Amino acid sequence: MRKLAILAMLGAIFTPALALDDLPLYLDEGSCASGGVSFSDADASAGSLTLATSTWKVGNSTRSWKGIPVNCTDARTGKASLEVEVKSDIGSGGYYYFYIKWSDDTKKSLAGYKHVKFWVKNLLGTTESVRLSLQNKGFQNVDLTEFPIPADPEWTEVTADLADFTDGAAAFAPADSFYGFGFKWTYPDKAAGSALHLLIDDIRFTDGDHEFALPAQAAGEYPSAWPEHFLVSRMDVRENKKTSAAFQVGEYRYQYIMPETFVSWGDPDYAKSYAVRSNEIGVKSAFVWYNFGKVSESEVAKNLASPSFMADYVARYENFLGQLAEAGGEDYIVVLEPDMYGKLMQDKHLVNMDCADLPVDLSAASKAASKTFPANLCGWAQYVIYRARERLPKGVILGHMLNHWGVNIPYQIGQGRIEAHILGAQAQAKFLNSLGDWKGDVVFVEKTDRDAGVKLTQTPDQDWSWDSTNYAKYFTWTRILSANSGLRVVGWQVSEGSSNHPVVAHRDEAGEYFLAHPEQWVDGGFIGILFGPGMDGNANYGDDNDGGWFLQRMTEYNDDPYVLPAATSVAPRDRKSTRSRLAMSRVRGGIAFSGFDGTAVARFVDAQGRERMTISVTPGRTLARGDLPAGFSFVRLDTRSGHRTFALLP
Repeated sequence: MRKLAILAMLGAIFTPALALDDLPLYLDEGSCASGGVSFSDADASAGSLTLATSTWKVGNSTRSWKGIPVNCTDARTGKASLEVEVKSDIGSGGYYYFYIKWSDDTKKSLAGYKHVKFWVKNLLGTTESVRLSLQNKGFQNVDLTEFPIPADPEWTEVTADLADFTDGAAAFAPADSFYGFGFKWTYPDKAAGSALHLLIDDIRFTDGDHEFALPAQAAGEYPSAWPEHFLVSRMDVRENKKTSAAFQVGEYRYQYIMPETFVSWGDPDYAKSYAVRSNEIGVKSAFVWYNFGKVSESEVAKNLASPSFMADYVARYENFLGQLAEAGGEDYIVVLEPDMYGKLMQDKHLVNMDCADLPVDLSAASKAASKTFPANLCGWAQYVIYRARERLPKGVILGHMLNHWGVNIPYQIGQGRIEAHILGAQAQAKFLNSLGDWKGDVVFVEKTDRDAGVKLTQTPDQDWSWDSTNYAKYFTWTRILSANSGLRVVGWQVSEGSSNHPVVAHRDEAGEYFLAHPEQWVDGGFIGILFGPGMDGNANYGDDNDGGWFLQRMTEYNDDPYVLPAATSVAPRDRKSTRSRLAMSRVRGGIAFSGFDGTAVARFVDAQGRERMTISVTPGRTLARGDLPAGFSFVRLDTRSGHRTFALLP
């Protein structure tokens, strides 16, 4: 591989999180079945350019467009590259162009960005020139002068300086909002008989000081009270007096706390009753503090600024904390306000929100705590976390719940382009970081609010049963969220359904996928899952109506749980790392690993953190050089007692 740029890719896998502020435009289509890149546009004079048909759903309608062809047999990284082939003379007045829109179907300002970079392979082996172009907020083109594509059949990196783009006689205005980036080839710039055949991959905008890279691993301390293994528990909404230890899974059980909860159960001290019963049956309590919930979720911003609403809110929260303190439980888990952040972020003005920008009336909170809190969302986060830690001295683990639907991922989480998952995670981590010291101990995430079977019964043409490709996108989202925020991830309301459930609506593969691939969840930043239903009608086994599948399998798991590796940033207290024992050595004809017992998982990744191959290995087993994937730069070894990443340049 060759470069026309000076910035080095090697070692980018360890680039600080700030590098992830760079914007990926195209990294990998992720699926070759679509034929083209969704939310993109291509056109050409008749017969001059091979085009694809790009199809995507918008609401209940399906749209199709002339799309950019995708080559699924040759890519610099990932599975696919863009393919541009002009087979013959385009003739007088002929043209071709294509524009790649942002994967989250939005427009973006490029203020602060200096370069657009991409990798190209010239299959004709002769130097050609194209025009690079930006499409601004008025759908007008901002062009660069002719740009040479080298006569090189190998992958070559190209860097274009954004300062060289012009809009007619006007200079490039980076603060403009841009819909996409494209390539043009037009008459009379080209000689008669010209042809072109390019593969293009890994397009991203950079600030000039960093090189884009996906994080190789999650980051952050484990909460001090967290078990040494991957925690698995579930929701328990049985009547307190009728529940028992036999129904429990793992160390915790959880329940919602919202205004309706106390009415539904007819117990004004329900939180206390729930926690006391947990103590009696030998588990700890987790609660979902959901007070911008069903009744008020459509007016979150309005209610946050309302003195009367917030006075009532603070009174409820103080009462809730008081009940937990009276119950005497230890190491409570509190999930803070599911849906609140998603509703706020869905407001177009708050997609890249900073907590300081949203007004919140905290006069009642300041009075209750005898402490002055800033009158914004930063102050709200400070209040709920400060007060819980102050009033629950026996331990509490708090986390905000970030909704993947709060940012735009067309086709939704796990379904759309990988770049949309990356952009969404970047925006959400930026928001978390704006909370400063009050961003919590962990970050909670959901998968969906419905079992795959429920989705299928509601929308027959949508299959929400995920395969490894879907999970890879999901874990990319969570790993970036973790790496950028410095917080570990806990799954919440992940489906209890099984793929062979006798009730079609309760079918889902999440539990099975976790049991088969716990290391993938850990690699995605997860340290635990609280299984449970989202919307009504989803699986939650009060009477084990799945034939005992969930309870039996998860009980078996907890008899021998997956041991979490040592933390990658600051080692948690009382946790011994075996990292130093793990080793990789070069042997005749290949490599071998040592320092662990049983089997381990070796994950080969390229310089952008993308998986090239994942296999099981045993100590001393030789991996032949010829069997190793091309283009990898690092190997991550995951064992039951820890992990280590090795640099190995091919």
